[in-house]
Amino acid sequence: KNEAFAYSSICGVDLNRGLQTIEMYAFYACPITNVTVPETVSQIGQKAFMGCSLLESISVLCVIPPKGAKEMFDKTGSCPIYVPAQSVAAYKTAQYWSDYADRIFPMEELQPRNEIWYTSTDGQIVQPDLSIGKPALTLLSNTYENGKGVLVFEEDLETIPFGVFSSCKTLESVVFPEGVVTVKNAVFEYCENLVSVRFPSTVTHLGGYLFHDCFNLKSVNIPEGVTKIEEATFAQCYKLPSVSLPGGLIEIGHSAFYNCWAFESIRIPETVTTIKDGAFGECRGLKTVTIPSGGTEIAPSLFSNCDSLTEVVIPEGVTVIGNQAFWYCRALKSTRIPSTVSSLGESAFIGSGLESVTVPGSVSEIGKECFARCGSLSSLVLEEGLQIIGENAFEGCSSLGKVIIPPSVREIGAMAFIYCDGIDAMYLMPVRPPILGDGALFSEYGYPLFVPMEFYQDYMEAEGWEDYRERIQ
Repeated sequence: KNEAFAYSSICGVDLNRGLQTIEMYAFYACPITNVTVPETVSQIGQKAFMGCSLLESISVLCVIPPKGAKEMFDKTGSCPIYVPAQSVAAYKTAQYWSDYADRIFPMEELQPRNEIWYTSTDGQIVQPDLSIGKPALTLLSNTYENGKGVLVFEEDLETIPFGVFSSCKTLESVVFPEGVVTVKNAVFEYCENLVSVRFPSTVTHLGGYLFHDCFNLKSVNIPEGVTKIEEATFAQCYKLPSVSLPGGLIEIGHSAFYNCWAFESIRIPETVTTIKDGAFGECRGLKTVTIPSGGTEIAPSLFSNCDSLTEVVIPEGVTVIGNQAFWYCRALKSTRIPSTVSSLGESAFIGSGLESVTVPGSVSEIGKECFARCGSLSSLVLEEGLQIIGENAFEGCSSLGKVIIPPSVREIGAMAFIYCDGIDAMYLMPVRPPILGDGALFSEYGYPLFVPMEFYQDYMEAEGWEDYRERIQ
């Protein structure tokens, strides 16, 4: 019935012969790994198995495709859907089933360990390039029948060589057999029509640039044994909506998910200790992300130009927020900089939508252009401990009102507060006038600079403060 097991924790299900209807949302978001639909079922409801992301296979025993519904198998990874061999064509064209055509295969007892199954956009064989990768593989046959391509090799497959399917323009989907352990670099690079790939649970290594420029990739699983996402593995997979990261993941490499525009959220496991620069850069649809507590650095350009990002949680323990980490994250209204951070890199939050910021006393220096062009920033708290405000650090923060410079500041860089036209007063608390860079406090409107009374004369006579004497009070 409707929502019968929705959101439950059941891991297995046995659907008895005689069952006729699987209602909408029946198994929504259940952690089941396999399901067999008996031959008596005539209807599957909307979103019946949606969100069952751990599914490894779906077997449908019905010779005539059951009446389907919208999104019945959405967000189930790229798990194959096995149907009777004589009915493959009927399933691929049936209403709603056609949405999963690239995942529909004829029913087999077991995929042999020396076979790769695939589909192509033109229904013709796809020829792998076995000349450039090592170890060498011996291809015995390559056939395409009943909507399914089969590559048969002489050897059982343990390693998929470098670039073996690279630039195969008609390749649509691939299923690898159990026993594959290593998938080397660039295996699918530039496969512009590839939609789905299914890896077996035996895989422990996925190479770099694996799906680079696979513009139409929508479904792929990362097996639990994988501990590292290599450099640019999924870079520029524009249509990939999400991916489930394995629970034992330790590292996410440079530009691993760069330009994955369709990403809206990502759950990074707590086991991850290293996320390298640009890993999620240009993920224009990414809205929320929680950074695991095991790392100490927000790498350079990590979320640069993620202009839909509204929420990011930076955990205690992070010590460095790197250069351009949140570059032009225009939708990011607020985030907390933890008290463990000691370094804010150049342009870390430039052009972001931040409305309020507290820089903790653990930070000794605000990098060049760190908060520049944050036009919505109206509340700024600089805690005692800060020593250097870098060049152009708050350039163009036109919504700032009152600014208090803490006693510990000893240097304010060139043009640090230029074009901050909304400042109505600045309170400088250092007992010794900070060193000023050129135009550090320039303002067309000449807001007053309040200094400690007993050190008024020191400010008036300090080198570099000559241009501001009329404003010092």
